Amino acid sequence: MAPIPIPPGPRSRIRLQPPRRRSRTLAAILTEIKKARATFDTSETHKSFGVYEQVQARVNANYDN
Repeated sequence: MAPIPIPPGPRSRIRLQPPRRRSRTLAAILTEIKKARATFDTSETHKSFGVYEQVQARVNANYDN
């Protein structure tokens, strides 16, 4: 991919830097989310919304294991 040309002027002196890489992996982020959800996943806060409950159960089963 070719760099985008910057027109001459005061902005032409700005050097664009590539985005910094994140040190955290996807697995670490998912683990953190699971731990945070454990605080809120109680029977007192459970609500049922028909077919959406089944979808939520499948999503939870996929990512919580």
